[in-house]
Amino acid sequence: MHNIFVRGSTYYFRKVVPVDVYDTFRKREITFSLQTKSKRLARSKAAVALGAVDTAIYEMRELTDLAKRRTVHKELVTYLDDFRATGNAKLKRVIVSTPSNTTADQKEKEEQSPTLKEAHALYLDEKIKMDWHERTKADGVQAFNCLIDIVGNIRLNKLSKGLAIEVTQQIYDYPAKRNQWKNRNLSLEELKKLGVPTIAPTTAVKHFMHLTTFFNWLVNREYMAANPFSGLKPRAKKAAARTKEPFTANDLNTLFTKRIIKGEDPDKPWRFWVPVLALYTGARLEEISQLDVDDIKQSEGIYYLDIHDRGSHQLKNKSSIRKTPLHKDLLEIGLLEYINSRKDEVKLFNLSLLQGIYGKTVSAWFTFIKNKLNFPSTKVFHSFRHTFRDFAVESRVPSEHIKALLGHTQGDMTHGVYGSGFSLSLLNESMQQIDFSCVRDILIKEA
Repeated sequence: MHNIFVRGSTYYFRKVVPVDVYDTFRKREITFSLQTKSKRLARSKAAVALGAVDTAIYEMRELTDLAKRRTVHKELVTYLDDFRATGNAKLKRVIVSTPSNTTADQKEKEEQSPTLKEAHALYLDEKIKMDWHERTKADGVQAFNCLIDIVGNIRLNKLSKGLAIEVTQQIYDYPAKRNQWKNRNLSLEELKKLGVPTIAPTTAVKHFMHLTTFFNWLVNREYMAANPFSGLKPRAKKAAARTKEPFTANDLNTLFTKRIIKGEDPDKPWRFWVPVLALYTGARLEEISQLDVDDIKQSEGIYYLDIHDRGSHQLKNKSSIRKTPLHKDLLEIGLLEYINSRKDEVKLFNLSLLQGIYGKTVSAWFTFIKNKLNFPSTKVFHSFRHTFRDFAVESRVPSEHIKALLGHTQGDMTHGVYGSGFSLSLLNESMQQIDFSCVRDILIKEA
């Protein structure tokens, strides 16, 4: 049951107050102790309380006079006070409403329906309290902005099934980079006439999934009777997986002599250190970009990256949590000196959080420089991770150690289920075994 929760060992009742009766309740939710440690009894008591609250809300919605609505609220409060004190489930009076059929009353009732933006603000507020990841939040907001762009900030009771079908069709034609540069000042119709590229089908489906989740929440919170998007999920064509190739020795030579040079961008040192760390650790872009200064640690004389999901850090999965020893080359290149220069900062790199991730800026910058160098589409930032893997294989590092260093799930029973991971010292031995000689001299020279 969604209306009970535990605090300590005692069960509590909770009911979110619908937006259209805020003016009567004057608070966002009803919460009180059910005074029991028994889940079974808590469910029973909560069901009684919920029935009384829902009945009162129903009557309030049918009354146009605020004074009368507050009378109903007062009687509900009296009942709940008695219920909490005695556990008596019998209502002192039956709450009955007299529906009004006048046009004026109907119009007033329609105007009490919250707008999309009002409802979404409540949705975000609840999700954020549930420790929503910033990236998930950013994707959800982007999908909602797409909806507003198509239908406007209409009231919930105006969103019909027909309009939902129209939105589903238009999502596929929604322009990419809608809010960038001059695009933000043009209408959807103008952008379509200009032939602006549309979002990928997979992005359209992702938007739809976020919208469906939002409207399911509205139904569960009784802001809407039904989800108008139910059964309308668009299907994206399954795109062929894009192969990501590792960088060759020539690629690395070109990158680190022409575009990624230590000290060339003193205000943006991440342009050097993020790619170097990606090459020398095999870590994913966001794993590196979100690093805190304190995430570079030392144990038993071994420096390592503490890759974790504590706080606001986000990882692909639980197997991504790991301790990655730092290769000795990184120390010679000057990583510790850079870390020391950031000792008064929290984050290791001066990157801004964009759309819920820190690596967005790095990704856009790297795409720009690799296009300038005429690298093929198969060579992307993630190629550093594949390059690390190939270097480790060629250096005869055991495959189980490579998986541990990369944060991959171990496929065998021994390491995947019973093992607790390899020791830092053992992984360090394998890390130091990896040969980066094809790029080492260039980077050491730069240092």
